[in-house]
Amino acid sequence: MKFVILITLGFAWAFASPSADWRLWLHPGTTSNFRSSIFAIDTADNYGGNWYALRLPLANGLAYRDLPPMFTIEIGATIDSTLEIRGKFPLRRDIEAWHLDKAGKTFTGSPSELNINVPEESWAVWRHRSGFVMGGRFPINVGPSPNSIVLGSGVPYHDAIRWQEHFGHARYDFILSSLNAHLTSAEDWQQQNFSVTNARGRIYSEPQKNLLLHRVQAGGNWGHVALIEQSLIGGKSLSFREVNPFMAWHDNYGDGFTKASTTFEVLTRPLPNTQFYWQLDAEDIASPVGEGGGATAPTTLGALAGWSQEWHKDSVWRLWSRLDAVYTDPAFNNHNIPLLKMTSRFLYRSNFRKQQEPFFADTYILDYPLGYQRGPDALDLWWNMGWEYKPRRIGGEFELAWLRQGNNELWTAWNSASQHPRALSGLVEEDRRASFKFWAIPFPRIPSRSWDLKCLAGAGLRYLENEEHVSGKNRWDLGWNLGVEGSVGSR
Repeated sequence: MKFVILITLGFAWAFASPSADWRLWLHPGTTSNFRSSIFAIDTADNYGGNWYALRLPLANGLAYRDLPPMFTIEIGATIDSTLEIRGKFPLRRDIEAWHLDKAGKTFTGSPSELNINVPEESWAVWRHRSGFVMGGRFPINVGPSPNSIVLGSGVPYHDAIRWQEHFGHARYDFILSSLNAHLTSAEDWQQQNFSVTNARGRIYSEPQKNLLLHRVQAGGNWGHVALIEQSLIGGKSLSFREVNPFMAWHDNYGDGFTKASTTFEVLTRPLPNTQFYWQLDAEDIASPVGEGGGATAPTTLGALAGWSQEWHKDSVWRLWSRLDAVYTDPAFNNHNIPLLKMTSRFLYRSNFRKQQEPFFADTYILDYPLGYQRGPDALDLWWNMGWEYKPRRIGGEFELAWLRQGNNELWTAWNSASQHPRALSGLVEEDRRASFKFWAIPFPRIPSRSWDLKCLAGAGLRYLENEEHVSGKNRWDLGWNLGVEGSVGSR
């Protein structure tokens, strides 16, 4: 509540400045972003009688993350080119209403089909000569690609503080993200009763879940090397020892309330406009050697190898491409303590269903991975190519993907997932897809004009084998995107 008051006062102060601006977007359209054929996987919770919470498949969450809002207002201000305050307040269609609509319309006139959840972005950033400090609600991607295995692009936004500082050829990043500690009734029982070897019999069940990330990078024109530590602290309130950004690579075995991982990243630029990059993330769920009779659980791994190329970039054309290969172990980011799973839990509240219905649900639970956007037990290959013709203000992107995922999801029990030594365990779901997106701004840019118009279109085709790991559940899926985005504002 205090943070909300500070942001509100910040906006009020910022708008006393003549540099304040605003913009309004309207985006009527229709979109099908390769969603799952089913809306909910199972019942996550029963609140009594016919009142339920539903667990949604990650595919629906990723599709909904990219769904354009039907209406957005953005307000912001910049003070002395160093302090910027900005907020985006979108109005979306309810996720179940959109999923059940075969046409995939992004707009509606029915109040029960509106997303009633909180805004998605509102933040303040102070920029200085050697870095910045940012706080609020905003998206984060730590890595050289959207498919990063460390805080990748899967999570729509974080409630976080981010600090970045440059020291010559070195850089330091610190991120503190406050995560939703809501548990289902079954998970609450597990949190109250489960322990791990290095907990020494202790139980940590406070409704707290926070992620801390330290990143140290050194490099030059040739590229860089970086070392990243993630510490997920669940079931226990943060102390200064954990939250202190000057105490990196510490307290990795936090008596059962910390899940730690370390990532090594290398990026090289052997040729102009060419990048090769690698990430290797290692998680050791086990306690220090010597406890539990010296028994250790297997270290779980995640890896990214990629290449990106700017083929052409000038005042007329831009042409680029990217190729990523991603691997994650079956137990990657998982844990047998619910509040130590590397997930960002979103609760989508809804007015879509009527309470008198036999299976009334007003809560949809979606767990977005804090690492790779498609989660554990994956072996994926992505290829993207994008282009832009600046004089005509048109552009587009083409994507090919071969995505395979084993039977272990983020909600799979750790004891079961950890029994599999490598990815693609059990019954593999295979997803082959090809898609193309195109955009055009039909009117030339005029500095004095306060409005603009953007046309968007896209189509895609994919073939799914063993969808949701059900043998023989195969189907072709057509994706599309068609819309017009109109905006008006003071900038």
